[in-house]
Amino acid sequence: FRCTYCMPADGVMLSPESNLLASEEILRLAYIFAQMGTTKVRLTGGEPTLRKDLAYLCQQIKALNGIDSVGLTTNGVLLTKLLDQLLLAGVSTINVSLDSVNPTTFSTMTRRPPQTLDKVLDGISAASLSPIKVKLNCVVMRDQNEK
Repeated sequence: FRCTYCMPADGVMLSPESNLLASEEILRLAYIFAQMGTTKVRLTGGEPTLRKDLAYLCQQIKALNGIDSVGLTTNGVLLTKLLDQLLLAGVSTINVSLDSVNPTTFSTMTRRPPQTLDKVLDGISAASLSPIKVKLNCVVMRDQNEK
């Protein structure tokens, strides 16, 4: 998404892939944090569901000694498609960013077609029927989605 409150309409220059953490680096950091007593790891974004190896990362993090919970924060668009993989990987919590259930308001705030909301709601519904704990995040903005 290119939400109005966090990204300019034209988007931003994407970082070259070489500047992003590689999977091995994420796993190494998770290992170090687990050794220091961290019990929960949450993958956030950008958008973590765009990672081709997300399920693998979650599974490997969950397997670390001391890690009790692996979660992620997502816009929810790909949630239905990835849910089975995430369940098998041991994901225990998913936070979905959802600023409106009104298709027009959703579209205005996310700069995505109104029908994108259906994909998000379908993902939330599917996840809520699974053992995964689902939370919704909402940024309330005056004169946009406050009603």
